[in-house]
Amino acid sequence: MRDAIAAAALLLSVSSSAFAQYPIAFHGGGLGSGGTPRSIVTADFNGDGHVDFAAANYFGSTNSLGVWLWSPTNGFFKSYFYAVDAGPFGIATADFNHDSRPDVAVTSADANVVTVMTWNGDGFTLSARLVAAGNPREIVAADFNRDGNVDLAYTLYDCGCVEIALNQGNGHDWRPGIRAPAAAGTHGLAVADFNRDGILDLVATNAIANKASVLFGDGSGQFPTKTTVSLGRSPRNVAVGDFNRDGFPDFVSINTDSNDVTVYLGTNGTAFTKVASPLIDCGTGCIKAGNSPRDVEMADINGDGLLDLLIADYGDDTLMVWTGNGAGQFGDGPGPYQFNSVKQPRTLALGDFNEDGRVDVLVGNQGNGAVIIFFNDTPFKGR
Repeated sequence: MRDAIAAAALLLSVSSSAFAQYPIAFHGGGLGSGGTPRSIVTADFNGDGHVDFAAANYFGSTNSLGVWLWSPTNGFFKSYFYAVDAGPFGIATADFNHDSRPDVAVTSADANVVTVMTWNGDGFTLSARLVAAGNPREIVAADFNRDGNVDLAYTLYDCGCVEIALNQGNGHDWRPGIRAPAAAGTHGLAVADFNRDGILDLVATNAIANKASVLFGDGSGQFPTKTTVSLGRSPRNVAVGDFNRDGFPDFVSINTDSNDVTVYLGTNGTAFTKVASPLIDCGTGCIKAGNSPRDVEMADINGDGLLDLLIADYGDDTLMVWTGNGAGQFGDGPGPYQFNSVKQPRTLALGDFNEDGRVDVLVGNQGNGAVIIFFNDTPFKGR
């Protein structure tokens, strides 16, 4: 499986409780990931103008960063694999050394390490290994102290906090150790300017406390103030976007043990309001998300200009799509759309691989190590 690159034919089944004027449709294929993909990111790593992807792979004693290069004519035509420390978990991509090429950072939860690798023109080179004691999970990249260098933030599950590592500009030298308290079992992480002060903030899920912590940045790389809200049971990943189009970032969390999603709207930048779901059987602020959901992403899948909700439904082996109504609600239209994703989907990533103007979806499956690419065939209005 480690060297399996050729795409295989895949039949994608779909079910929906209703049909829209433009029903969501996908076709796709799969490839071996080289292990269990825990996290996936997309970027144009080799600078050829096409979207590639990288995955943090866990497979017994074999732990790797896997990178696949994409061509619209040849598919995933080339792969690279690099050993990383035990328990690779989260992955982020950004240009850490100012060479205009995307680099990657991978958290290794079992080894308490963050590995930074920079692109050298034909593959990646180890640039730094950061000690991250406390079981590092999800990771994001952004310029938190406004010095022009892309920094890293990652959740530390054991300490219930987020740690910031400040990049000194070359991708090799980092100043880690700045910690922002969140709550017990800090896991998922996303970045946005929630209060619109020009300084980046963070939102972290806390799997033990069943909370979300919104951490407000002060522009120095520190996050001295926070707001805490309640979520479902065992929240994992979190995604941000302006769901109701009011100019304030909102966020959504996936809750694995309660099998649902919680949506919060940013109301004035520092306060958040839980959305009342149109789904009667789920209750206020919650959306049903199958069986043991593991990841969530936001994108305009059907081309109506509104963000839709994508869920990795681990227990039901499906990619689930709920359409958004532009008011912060999901599920009052047709749906859910459910697509067969082979075996225990765990992670999602987005990109327009076939360059047709539609958002495609990558799904990493824990059960068999397959990465499925779902090409978006939805007939957008006007096409």
